[in-house]
Amino acid sequence: MASVRFATLDDVSALAHLNSEVQQLHADALPHIFKQPDIGAIAADFRLRILSDPQYRVLIVEVGDEPVAYAVAQFLERPENAYAYARRWLHIDNIGVKSAFQRQGLGQVLIDAVVDLARSQGLTWITLDTWAFNLQAQAFFKKQNFEVFNYRLEKTLA
Repeated sequence: MASVRFATLDDVSALAHLNSEVQQLHADALPHIFKQPDIGAIAADFRLRILSDPQYRVLIVEVGDEPVAYAVAQFLERPENAYAYARRWLHIDNIGVKSAFQRQGLGQVLIDAVVDLARSQGLTWITLDTWAFNLQAQAFFKKQNFEVFNYRLEKTLA
């Protein structure tokens, strides 16, 4: 049975290993942007930046006592200005399920936990982004009722 809990500093190593699969996927697809996974550097980032910042919440899914999935969520806020109304939301900055545990409903468990977190803070909007190459992630997010609301384009100059 899967359980979800908030990560602590004791989870840094597990988070780094879970993230390394996601990092490898990105590095393989876009090596000019993404670095190869470095467990030590990833662990340091979780320890020094993410888990120490109150804007972030990290959720871990465990099967038994094994961490098998995680999500990094960030609370964001923009003040009202001449162009847009003030808004607060939760952004899924990073999410991953260990490859051996994919297609077992654990991604759904994570999304449900993120939704619960957002609701507990009175938020009604959750965002995330995904790279164009990651069709598997896009299909999953569509099944979770995420919709495209913005397009980001690039032009590479020679």
